[in-house]
Amino acid sequence: MTSRTRSLVGPLVAAAAAAALLAACAGGTPDPTRTPEPVATTAPAVTDEGTPTPEPLETDAPAASESADAESLAEDAWEAVLAHFGGEVPASSPLSAVIATEDISADTIRVHVDDELTDADREEVARLTFELGAADDQALRSVVVRDATGVDSDHER
Repeated sequence: MTSRTRSLVGPLVAAAAAAALLAACAGGTPDPTRTPEPVATTAPAVTDEGTPTPEPLETDAPAASESADAESLAEDAWEAVLAHFGGEVPASSPLSAVIATEDISADTIRVHVDDELTDADREEVARLTFELGAADDQALRSVVVRDATGVDSDHER
């Protein structure tokens, strides 16, 4: 091999190795042992008046206390809130900013709020959820309030 051939072969080998490494990192064979995390969300439904109605977030598995055809604790609580207000939460209520509800466990729900809340606002959303959404249902023991900042606050009955 001449020195000119050696000077061309070295960079070509390096370029081929770099291309193979990039191909493997960018779109190589997926790892069969890794499963993606499920993400479940729903967009809020909008009433005729333009007010979003919170939809329960779907979860992978029902809570332990749920039967196959039973509604979720979050759905039950929100339906009770709507029934209290005659079908629609008034804009004057702190619950009007609720955009979604979801079950976290057999006795805990999360309420998603579209505004940034103070600690007092969080307490009020949780209190109203207990009072209006589960006054007669002692199965609901905890309400987690998540506001627009993404911060959760836990409130016990």
